Amino acid sequence: TPESVEDGIGVAPFFIRKPIVQKLIEGGSVIFDCQIGGTPKPHVYWKKAGIPLTTGYRYKVSYNKELGECKLVISMTFADDAGEYSIVVRNQHGEIYASTQLLEEADYELYMKEHQVVTERTELITEYVQEPKIADVAPTIFMTEYEKEQALIRKKMGKSTIMLKTMTEEHEYHISSFEERLIKEIELRIIRITLEELLEEDGEEMVLDIPEDESVAPGFDSTLKSFRVLDGMGVTFHCKVSGYPLPKIVWFKDGRRLKHGDHYQMDISQDGRANLRIPTVLPEDEGIYTVFSSNVKGN
Repeated sequence: TPESVEDGIGVAPFFIRKPIVQKLIEGGSVIFDCQIGGTPKPHVYWKKAGIPLTTGYRYKVSYNKELGECKLVISMTFADDAGEYSIVVRNQHGEIYASTQLLEEADYELYMKEHQVVTERTELITEYVQEPKIADVAPTIFMTEYEKEQALIRKKMGKSTIMLKTMTEEHEYHISSFEERLIKEIELRIIRITLEELLEEDGEEMVLDIPEDESVAPGFDSTLKSFRVLDGMGVTFHCKVSGYPLPKIVWFKDGRRLKHGDHYQMDISQDGRANLRIPTVLPEDEGIYTVFSSNVKGN
């Protein structure tokens, strides 16, 4: 563990608390946080696999210089957000860094089991420490800095696991058979819409510069999930579409087409990842949402 190094009135950066391993829940949010010290107040940089991260569409970086608290918040997570994240802390007296992982569910459970074994062994050993007799001095149990840090991480990890589980139970929503029938009825109406109708509605022209034998009908590599959210919260529906040429994507609520704006934010990347974001959910947002993809080969 890097220790503070005094240099005149300056102190090299040091960690009070390091970021810990987190579990990836697709469509949810993840928070990496840590606490640092140093004089003068250090600069901090977050990275994923060595690539710097800054506040933007899905990332929010914050740093409370007075308390030394640093946070990286990743919203509406995808499977490919899994990986190594690190924070670099630097001032004129030195530089330190710490790395951690965002793990998919199976990897996270394995990680937790491995660390559970370490915890159980520690508890088992502790049981054999004899109670001091009258007039005896209580036995002193020495812990290295590494052991102290690991104990703190395990304690923090236990709290984080409960929080993530609670968030999952609040967000994931399993629909009823009645709702399934409603969805099927809406899909049957939407699937009849043609690409020509969509292009005409949006004032776009059809481009037919691809040989028909090279085009591929639309498909979904990953589909939408249902959510239960509280008023005032944000929610993101996301999926991944395939097809060549890249299909045109439109979104519907209760069978009515949605338009991009402040309330409904839509985007699609060149690799087919499509998102519908509602930053602030209102009571009237409750309903059935459908994503529809269409190209020259079909819907």
